[in-house]
Order: sequence, then structure tokens, then C-alpha cells
Amino acid sequence: MKDWKQQKWNKLKKTLLKINNKKFYHFFEKRKQQVKFAYKNKSNEMILFLSNSIRSKIFMFLKELVEESFNIKVFAIAYNKKTNSNFVFIRCEKPINIVDKNKIERLINLIIKNSFNMTVNIVLADYYQLYKGNSVVDERYLKNLIRNCLTTKETQFSLPISKNKREKLYKVFLGYNNITWKSVDTSAGKIIKISFKVAK
Repeated sequence: MKDWKQQKWNKLKKTLLKINNKKFYHFFEKRKQQVKFAYKNKSNEMILFLSNSIRSKIFMFLKELVEESFNIKVFAIAYNKKTNSNFVFIRCEKPINIVDKNKIERLINLIIKNSFNMTVNIVLADYYQLYKGNSVVDERYLKNLIRNCLTTKETQFSLPISKNKREKLYKVFLGYNNITWKSVDTSAGKIIKISFKVAK
């Protein structure tokens, strides 16, 4: 992309990010009274719809909580039919490891339960990391991770990548007998976990 086009695009992105979310959701509430949102009520019944006004309150609450506590940008929340959960779309400059991601999700679910009296399943999805992974992960990238794993004997993790890209790169692991590897779901693509195989 030419420099002037890139500058124009960057300026547009900054403008869009400055849009007042509260005004947007107020407009959206008038257009759509009920939205899909998975949660359990006091009777432990699974409900798949929620008033848009409450959903907006939950989103704004989550946005403030996550951005201030973890320095993570929050953009949207949406019901995911495949997992029957609510995806919170985020952006981090550095990928969050799986352990920390799970801890943050559990904390969010607990806080929402106490604050809104409902049981939810919130899942963090960072498609920015998937975009980065699809851009930089290649055979050389994975071979470097394998080399680091064999040298340090410590587990290595790739950036998340799409299914098509993973299937093309699996051949890199053929011939290595001292490592094990597997794909781990991150809600936005899968990472490849590479571990040192201890000799028995």
C-alpha cells in the first residue's frame, strides 16, 4: 500500500476508535430490543436471549474492567453458536498465554455473576494475534521454536494460526524424535505447543 493510502487508512482507524461506544449502543438498543446472549438464570436454566440494554451494560462494564485491569483493548461482545458462549473480542500487542487467558476468563465470569446475578461463559478472542500469526508463522519460524525447545528443554508456543496454514506446516515436525507437539485452541485460531520429550 502506498504511503499516502496507509496514512489515510491510519487516520480513518483513529477516527473510528474515537466513536463514543455509549452513543452507538444507545442507537443499537432502539433498533433491536433482544439479542442473542448465553447465560443461566437463578433457576440454572440456560437462556439464549437478553435485553439489549442489559447486554450493553455488561459490555461497558467488561470494557472498563478489562482495559483498566489488564491493559487489553475490548471492541465487542457477541454470542457464539458453535461454543454456546459469549465471545469478547479483544486486541493485545503481545499474545496472552493460555493459562493467563483462562484465569482472566474465570475472573470475568465470577465478577459478572456477582454484579449481574447471572452465570455466563465469557471467552476472550484476539483475532489480531491470529492475523499476526498467519502473517509471520512459516517453516523457518517453527524450526526456530523447535531449536529453542531442544536447546532449553522448555515448552514453546507459536502465535495462533488458521487450520489451513497449520495443515501445511505440520510436515516441519516430521523427523524430530525428541519433541511432541499439538494444537491448542485459543478461540481465535490455534497455537502449536511444542514440548521436549523426556527419554524414558
